[in-house]
Amino acid sequence: MLESPETAQMAILSTAAPESSLVFVSYAHADQEFVVRLLADLAARGVSCWVDRQGLPPGTPDWEQAVREAVRDCRALLLVASPDSRQSRYVKAELGLAELHGCTVYPLWAAGEQWLESIPLGLSTAQFVDARGERYDRGLAEIVAALRALPAPPAAMREAEQFAPASAPSLAKSKHNLPAALSSLIGRAREQGEVRALLGHERLVTLTGAGGIGKTRLALAVAAVLVDQQLDGVWLVELAALSDPALVAGAVAQALGVREEPGHPLLTTLIDYLKGRKLLLVLDNCEHLVAACAALVGALLRAAPDLRVLATSQEGLEVSGERRYPVPSLPVPDLVHLAAPDQLAESAAVALFVARAGERRAGFALTIQNRRAVAQVCTGLAAAWAEGRALPLEAAIAEALEGPTSE
Repeated sequence: MLESPETAQMAILSTAAPESSLVFVSYAHADQEFVVRLLADLAARGVSCWVDRQGLPPGTPDWEQAVREAVRDCRALLLVASPDSRQSRYVKAELGLAELHGCTVYPLWAAGEQWLESIPLGLSTAQFVDARGERYDRGLAEIVAALRALPAPPAAMREAEQFAPASAPSLAKSKHNLPAALSSLIGRAREQGEVRALLGHERLVTLTGAGGIGKTRLALAVAAVLVDQQLDGVWLVELAALSDPALVAGAVAQALGVREEPGHPLLTTLIDYLKGRKLLLVLDNCEHLVAACAALVGALLRAAPDLRVLATSQEGLEVSGERRYPVPSLPVPDLVHLAAPDQLAESAAVALFVARAGERRAGFALTIQNRRAVAQVCTGLAAAWAEGRALPLEAAIAEALEGPTSE
């Protein structure tokens, strides 16, 4: 009976000798059962291994960077070779990194096919391990002997706590990939409460409105509050830079730290990952990819009952069960009866303008001389957004600061 990944990893911790090798294991998803067996056998021989599904918490924001660092810091790369790994772009990338860092590659055949390409193999073909043949034990012993002859890895990477099981309380799991707020969110307390309430009983909430009205900022503020309420975290997928609808599923997978595997549709892999997980997915800027976002969100929501989605878009996704929340403009000042600067600053729209203008021009303040110009910009923005015209706040502020500021 196969050991669980957690059991195998505990064996590595308990049996690894001080001189043990830290080895990066590169494999395809289809060979996972063999990898579990391999980890246990290597642990019994005092060899510690780095395996992505155990070395990284679920949803690691920059999975590729973490893998690059792991390859760089390991003594050798153990390639679980099979028809599936031959086709895996992840395995190919890991082999390329190994060659870049001068990391010796030791192949083990997880299936009958043997493939050789321009990779820095550390053993001759006579020493290769056939996972299903009679040479498994002898070949594994040869590899372990070769590993022990390599120079020691960096001392910091040999520390056992770096390789604790993912379920261990000592391992700090990231529960979100939300960016740190660079400025405060002004005048949206009511909206935040309403959106949070909607997400309490709706599985898909879409914030709609013209470009620049503040959909993204509102979504991020709501998401930040909900992190601790989601067992498996909150994950942001930024879509603004994408132009190809076919890349939407890949962007979601990258945000969640889910690897695409050859021969397995990415949608199926995402569904398998999300089933049984309780998390909030934030899809930002869907308007230019509405059809692709709608198809993906619909499929994921149907398959994963504990998934919730918060989307931002200039239009709705038209998915069954969607609840749209039109983001309103902030209240604007009365241009006919213009208030004094201190009273005018109590307007949320004006307060937001002053805060952002202060970031662009040090020392900017609302005065009797510039109050009308500021109020006019705020009113103009609100009018544009009400008409559905995209008018980013930052662009309006920059234009206002270039123009006259007197009454």
